[in-house]
Amino acid sequence: MRRHGALKAALLTLAFMSGKPGAASAAQLPDGTLIHVRLLHVINSEESRTGDPVVFLVTRDIVEREEVLIARGTLVAGMIVAARRVRWGFFHHSPKLAFTFERTRSRSGQVILLRASPIRSKKDRVVLDWQRRDHDLRWASETDTFEAYVDGTYEV
Repeated sequence: MRRHGALKAALLTLAFMSGKPGAASAAQLPDGTLIHVRLLHVINSEESRTGDPVVFLVTRDIVEREEVLIARGTLVAGMIVAARRVRWGFFHHSPKLAFTFERTRSRSGQVILLRASPIRSKKDRVVLDWQRRDHDLRWASETDTFEAYVDGTYEV
C-alpha cells in the first residue's frame, strides 16, 4: 500500500516538473553542491539486484540568490551498483548493497548529474553497512536520508 502512494507521488512530481517554465536569468549551481535526499522505497541485499533503479526525493530546496534552483520534492534517479545476498555453507559470503546517484532536474528542466561524495572518485557510491556491524542483511528504507552532490557546474 505504501509503495503505491510513493509511486503516485513520484508520478505527480514528474508531471508537475515537466510543466515548469525556464527561469529568466541564469544562476550558477556549483560543483559539489550538497543535496539532501530521501529514499522513496525499500532496498535490501536479499531482493535488490545490480542495475536496479533507485528513486529518491529532494528534501530541501537548493537556493542561490533567493532563486530556487532545485525544488524540494524533485525526484532523483540512482542505481544499485553492488548487490549480493548472504550465503551460508562451506564458503560464507557476506552481503553487499551499494548504490550511486545519477541525476535530477533543475526547476527549469535541465538535467543535473549527481555523485555520492563531495569530491569525484572512481568508486563513487554509497555502501550500506549500518554502524559497520557486518549484518547478514543490508537495507535502507523510506525514512533514510542521504547526501548527494552536484557533479559539475551548471548555469540554471
